[in-house]
Amino acid sequence: MASSAFAEILAELVGQIPGALGAIFLDWDGEAVDQFSHIPVMDILLVGAHWAIVLRHVQELLEKHSWGEPELLVLNGPDTDIIIKPITSDYALVLAMKSGHQLARALSAVDKVSVEIRQEM
Repeated sequence: MASSAFAEILAELVGQIPGALGAIFLDWDGEAVDQFSHIPVMDILLVGAHWAIVLRHVQELLEKHSWGEPELLVLNGPDTDIIIKPITSDYALVLAMKSGHQLARALSAVDKVSVEIRQEM
């Protein structure tokens, strides 16, 4: 089965980041549009769904206080780092990676990939 353009973009992102576990492109409700990961598919789907909820809460809080839209959320954990990048008001990208693995490189790559995804939409 042929992969979508989104899956190819996500595979490229995961492939260029040492320690990347997976990436998922999802809609406002946390439903996957597409994904690519080195972890089980169900795991990356759950990562996406859970962090989409967090992003939605952050967006609502910022809107409530008229503080604008979030451009990026970065969460550092003892084992895993999560990068959440809104693509549009209805879509987001989530990258999960092992902690301590070139976060700055990952942030730059996520910015680049978000532009590619927007162009593909």
